[in-house]
Amino acid sequence: MKSSYPKLFAKAIIALSFGVMAPLAFACTSGGGGSSGGGTPTDTGCDTPVVPKSWDLNALCTSSGNPALVSGACGTDLSLSGWSTGSVDPISGSSVISPTFVVASIYDYGTSGLGIVAANESASSYGPHSADNINGNDAFLAHFTGSINLNSLTVGWNGTDNTSTTSPYHGSDVNVYAWTKSAAPVMTDFDPVEPNSNLTTSLGWKLIGNYANVGNGSNTQSISATNADGSLFYSSYWLIGALNTSGNDAFKLLTLAGVQCFPGDTPPPGNGVPEPGSLALMGLAMAGFVASRRRKVAAA
Repeated sequence: MKSSYPKLFAKAIIALSFGVMAPLAFACTSGGGGSSGGGTPTDTGCDTPVVPKSWDLNALCTSSGNPALVSGACGTDLSLSGWSTGSVDPISGSSVISPTFVVASIYDYGTSGLGIVAANESASSYGPHSADNINGNDAFLAHFTGSINLNSLTVGWNGTDNTSTTSPYHGSDVNVYAWTKSAAPVMTDFDPVEPNSNLTTSLGWKLIGNYANVGNGSNTQSISATNADGSLFYSSYWLIGALNTSGNDAFKLLTLAGVQCFPGDTPPPGNGVPEPGSLALMGLAMAGFVASRRRKVAAA
C-alpha cells in the first residue's frame, strides 16, 4: 500500500510557502480604496521605509515661449495643472467669476517661481501672474505618480514681500488640500468659494492646512498631513492655492517636498526572506517527508 504522507507533507510545504510570501506582495497599505482606474492610488499609510523627495519646479517643469508656458510635466513623477474661478463669459467676452474651477495656465517666471494666469487674465499684461484670489481663486493641482506625504513647499515672489503701494496684493495665505478617494478628482466639482465646507469634504478633499502669509520671514512652509491616529497621510493629488476670500493673497510656487511611497511595488531586496518561525515549520515538514520516504524504501 502506498503511503499518502509524502504527498501530504509536500502540500504542507507549498501551503507554508504561500503563507509566508503572500503578505510581502505590497509595499504600502491602501486606505480609502486603493488604486484608481487611472493608476493613481490614494493611500493613508506606508509599510516600507519611505523615500524623501523634492521637486524644484523651476528646473523640472517643461516650458516654452516668452513668457514660458508650462506644459504640465515636471520630471518623471509629477505633473502640474492650473485651475481658477476666473473665467470669461462665452457670449459677452467679459470677465466673470465661475462658481467652480475652470482650466487656467501655468507660467514659469524663473527664480520668482511658477504662477497662474486665469482665463480672464493676460500673460503679457501687467500683473504678478501668481496664484491669487483677486478676480478669481487660483490653485495648482499636483499629480504625483506615486503616493506622497507632502511635508513642505517653498514660494518665490509673494504678496507679503510686495512693497508696491498701488498693488492690491499684500498677503500670501496658502491653502493645501489632499485628495482622499480612489478615483481621480473632478476639478470642476470643487467650489473654492467655500473651501472649508462639508461639501468639499464630501467631494473627497481633505483640508490639510490654511497657512497665513507664507513668505513672511521664511519662504518655506512646513506641512503636517496626518490621519486621526497620527500616521502620515498619503495621496497622489494635492491642491495648493489662494482659496481664502480675503482678496489680497498672491504667491508663486518654487518647490515641493515630501516622502514617497509606491503601493503595489515589489518589495526591496531583502524583504522576501521568510521569518525564522516559518523557516522552522518548513524544516519540520521537510524532515517528516524525508523520514517517511526512508521508511517506504526500507519496507520495500
